[in-house]
Order: sequence, then structure tokens, then C-alpha cells
Amino acid sequence: LTPDVMIYDWEYLNSPNTSSNSKDWLLEILSKTDAFAFVYSYMRDQLPRFLNTPEFAKYTNRFQLFLKGGKMKLSFSAEEFILQYIIGAATKSGQIKINGIEIEFTSNDYLKSASDILYLQRILGNQYVLDELQKVHFSIDEASIEKILNDSEGYLFLNEEKGMLISPSEASIIEKLSPCIRISYLEVVKRYSIETLENALERGVVPLMND
Repeated sequence: LTPDVMIYDWEYLNSPNTSSNSKDWLLEILSKTDAFAFVYSYMRDQLPRFLNTPEFAKYTNRFQLFLKGGKMKLSFSAEEFILQYIIGAATKSGQIKINGIEIEFTSNDYLKSASDILYLQRILGNQYVLDELQKVHFSIDEASIEKILNDSEGYLFLNEEKGMLISPSEASIIEKLSPCIRISYLEVVKRYSIETLENALERGVVPLMND
């Protein structure tokens, strides 16, 4: 069996010849497989001088450099981005694994693909999501997502006149935009989207499109 995706640790040997050996081994793996490689390194910004060479030219669309523990746009860490790529490659219905636990995933009105599980993890916390999944027999579908969001008892504030969603952490804005009503996480996701919920929590305030 050959892999579809590979996480390649550039510093695996942690020796003086790591960069030289890592370059040769990466080239060998790319030449012998069709895998997409995440080249994972503490020295990401120094790697182009090793990889911008003629022998790697035909493989440029099959690897991507990542900083270990580095932050991506939209607050994704490198690790989260890699996880999203991998579980996003799963079919819309079927089994995936999170922290080694098998999860039954079915595409639904809230999560279209397996990679969207990351929204739940970022909004509610990884451990909370795993604990809640145990209560629904490790199955992700429309009903289980509604239960997970309801059980969290999370909420935002909504100013319907101005079309603004506001995080509870923004007390001064809530007071300024009064009157505001409380709206549950589930209702936000039902009326708008799970992306909107995450954006409101991350940014504090988000303008809304029409329902």
C-alpha cells in the first residue's frame, strides 16, 4: 500500500547531516509514490534553498512547507491545517478517526464535509467535543450536532435592527447596540452557518447577511 498523504518530518534524525539526508529522502519518496507531502519543519523558511532545485521542479505541486507549531491565517495552526486536509479527504459518509477514536460521519445541513468538524473543535474545545461524541455513540449527523451545540449552552447576542452578531465578551458593544437579544449557538448555526458562529466568537462582532 502507498500513502495518499504524508507528513514528512524534516528534523527526524536530529543530526548535523539532517538537511542533506532529508532532501535526498524526500526526493526518493516523491519519486516512488504519488503522495502529497506536508514537509514539517522548525526551519521552514530555510528549506526553499534545498527544494528550489531542478530535481524537485516536477514535484512542486506535491508538497507544501509547514512550520511546526506555526500559525496559519484564520488562526489555524499548521497541525490543524494538516488535520483538516486529511479528514477533508474522507468521503462525506463513512468512518474517520479523531484522536484515535473512530467516528461515523454523515454529511448534513450543518457540516458538509468531515473537515468541518474542526469548527466544532475550535468553537467548543477538542475535549468537550470528544466527551459529547461519546454521549451520541461517536456519530456525527444532524441530530448529534444539535445535541452537542445545545448541551454547550453557548450563546451570542443579536441586534436584529443593525444585523450584528456579538460575542458575550464584548460587553461595551452589547450595551452600545442595545437592545440585543440572546441567541443560542444552535440558532446561530441554523439561521446563518457554523462559520458565522466561529467568526463572531473570534472577532467579537460580525455583520450579518439577510437570513
